[in-house]
Amino acid sequence: MPALKFKLQSVLDYREQIVDLRQGELVELEQKLQAEQLVLAALRERIADLADDIRESQEAGNLNCTELNYKLAYMEQLEEREEAQVARVQECRRLREAKRLELMQAAQDKQVLEKLKDRHLEEQRAEELYRENQMLDEISVVRFHRNAGSES
Repeated sequence: MPALKFKLQSVLDYREQIVDLRQGELVELEQKLQAEQLVLAALRERIADLADDIRESQEAGNLNCTELNYKLAYMEQLEEREEAQVARVQECRRLREAKRLELMQAAQDKQVLEKLKDRHLEEQRAEELYRENQMLDEISVVRFHRNAGSES
């Protein structure tokens, strides 16, 4: 007897595609987050280097007011960029978490259909086994009647 096709196979295939898509999107967001974190680390390093430069110039006594004003203004710009970058990193983290939750939901949806498919296959096997047993019983009854009829 030919096996019956799982009626929801196209839905299961679609849900598998959704899981794959969500995984790809999550990987992209992870990469973006790492890139944004690198930019933030570089900004913080530039701020620290500038602070060290100002401190060293003050200790050496060769820092005039104009140069100090330029460096402080640049420091302020870097700190503003750092704040903006921190906001970008936080937004990337939020998006990553949202995508992770979407992936988990998509995986659960797929798993529900996989369980349905497994149950469907088990029912098919049980039905096939039942039919085979019925056929074997029928063959046994026919043989029994043949043998009983030939002995009389």
